Amino acid sequence: MSDIHPTARRGTKGTGQAVRGADSADRKRIDSLLDALNDSDARTILEATVERPQSAREISETCDLSLSTTYRKVDALTEAGLLEEHTEVKTTGNNVSRYSLRLDSVRISIRDGTFDLQVSRCD
Repeated sequence: MSDIHPTARRGTKGTGQAVRGADSADRKRIDSLLDALNDSDARTILEATVERPQSAREISETCDLSLSTTYRKVDALTEAGLLEEHTEVKTTGNNVSRYSLRLDSVRISIRDGTFDLQVSRCD
């Protein structure tokens, strides 16, 4: 597991954009993670991948989303580090990407006017 512990100042659009002690790459990762978690379709996809890795088509069917929406959301979740892509090699040459949940927990706390974001990922 890995943890991110950035601290954000109050009044930053609620997404931790102003982060003390974090560089711009950290801020970008934090923003993409919080944006992904703020999306109800993305959260549904995360729930669907808890038990086992699934292909985009399986996720689309399970979550009742169009395939194009599924790919867009899966890409965002993968970029945010919440899903991991695995390629299943087929002898027919039609390889399939399967996506599994990497997220163990997210905790946001507010103390003395600062936000603390802790993300634990499954390794």
